[in-house]
Amino acid sequence: MNPTDNSKKVDTVAFLDSGSSHTYITTEIAEKLELHHTTPETITLHTFGTSSPTTLKSHLHTIQVQLSDGTPYMISAQSLPLLTKALKIPASPLDHLLIDVYGADIPTMSTTPGILIGMDHFWNLVLSPSFYSITLPNGYYLLNTRLGKAKNSTREQSTQQSKAPRIIHSIKRMPNNFDHSLACLRSNWKTLAKKPSYLDRYNEIIQDQLRRGIIGEPPPTLDQTSGMNCREWTSSNKEVNETLQSLEQTPIDKNTKLLGLAWDVTSDTIFIRLPFLEKQLEYPTKRQILKIVASIYDPLGLISPITIVAKIFLQSLWKDHLRWDELLLEDQQNKWRSITSSWTQPFMAFPRAILPHETTSNDIQLHIFTDASQQAYCAVAYLRIEHGQNVNVKLLMGRTRLTPLHNTVTIPRLEL
Repeated sequence: MNPTDNSKKVDTVAFLDSGSSHTYITTEIAEKLELHHTTPETITLHTFGTSSPTTLKSHLHTIQVQLSDGTPYMISAQSLPLLTKALKIPASPLDHLLIDVYGADIPTMSTTPGILIGMDHFWNLVLSPSFYSITLPNGYYLLNTRLGKAKNSTREQSTQQSKAPRIIHSIKRMPNNFDHSLACLRSNWKTLAKKPSYLDRYNEIIQDQLRRGIIGEPPPTLDQTSGMNCREWTSSNKEVNETLQSLEQTPIDKNTKLLGLAWDVTSDTIFIRLPFLEKQLEYPTKRQILKIVASIYDPLGLISPITIVAKIFLQSLWKDHLRWDELLLEDQQNKWRSITSSWTQPFMAFPRAILPHETTSNDIQLHIFTDASQQAYCAVAYLRIEHGQNVNVKLLMGRTRLTPLHNTVTIPRLEL
């Protein structure tokens, strides 16, 4: 934009050229911005692949560039009629998200850059505290610069993935695949145009479906008739919840279910409920104990050290050949009361997030331990995250199993 008149601005494509010592803009851009210019001067360009330099007349201008975070950045640039030949770029700016997430080959369009950024401003615009480089599955590099995401123009032969994915806790716009779909439609049209009989047949089918009402405009209340109103969505992000609440004018439930587990959205904590035995069973039987043990829902095995003891006791009742409604013996009742006496809280709380917020460390390790005894065997997985001098350890999940009753298996084999 014009630094003296911000109303005069233009969108253009920037070409990051580390082989150029200076920054240039096109004469067209300078005229659109109505930039003040100095007396024309003669510049000498030494381009790659030529034996003699090129001499051109140029004006020196000062322009203002808006960075991806909205910050203005001043640049001194020479103006030239043409900077480079047309380049291929993503057809839609939002398609950069598709590149970032999927590394996909997306529709491109040809355009001529309006500004060529040389080494006098190159590193100031490329490097930032949030800079990173990712090798995409298609062989390109994706760079996060101060101007936004940029893709290099050469492929790397190796298509290895980055050692660890980057976890970014922020709200992003969803990628738009309209241009991708449009390109596929145009490709299909060109293919079908070669065989007019196919087009006629497709037209008959479409017209028939239009007459029968199979194809039509979606009703304006589709979101309501489908039962997928925004109020049925929630998030651990406060800004997202405020947006959803403003759309439906209904409060967001702070306590909801996440895959069957209680989830406190405000603290981003999940809860595993334990049977709260306020009063011990007066006449405990095998059926009643099985009902209590089976009522504990712990899909990730986070409270396995608690539940495995009750399961071992339940298995011992089968070993003693007790009938379903037969009263437990006195020593069995005492043992059951001893197990459940520690269940003094109705639930146990665990943080839902696997990684701490704003984690940027690439040193993330997965540790898995196994153990076994004559009564049970187990495996547990931990995530170890090292950032600076601090180390965080997160329990991911655990699994426990009782040893078989009828098959004799050695402890070393159970550990495997």
